Amino acid sequence: MERIVGTKWRYDKHRALHKSKSHTRSYAANAYYLSFSKRLNLTAVTEALVDKILVERMGVIATGAQYTITNGTSMQQVKAEKEIILYSGSIGSPQIIMLSGIGNQKSLRKYGIDILVANENVGENLQDHVYVPIG
Repeated sequence: MERIVGTKWRYDKHRALHKSKSHTRSYAANAYYLSFSKRLNLTAVTEALVDKILVERMGVIATGAQYTITNGTSMQQVKAEKEIILYSGSIGSPQIIMLSGIGNQKSLRKYGIDILVANENVGENLQDHVYVPIG
């Protein structure tokens, strides 16, 4: 597996991320965020929910994100200088993409969302792991 900030990582049979030598379990904060938290070009916003990805109509390029502080008092927009990385899980990611105007036309029209890209595959065929035996 690739090196991430000088530390070698591996996946075990249960797909958990572990440090190879210490065999300690990892999670998003210590695997990614802590390594980059002191960078000047990174701002982490907590207690916020992404409403949608901001997309340029011409060329369909993601340019930023719109989010709401969880107490509902403030809606903010942030512009990206280089790229947008979206990870909100198997349910949240397609939902955010659809709220951004990318997805099944019938579903988007039903909720009054402007269609930027018609793609019948977004938000369809979810196959989550409903039952995972332990033991």
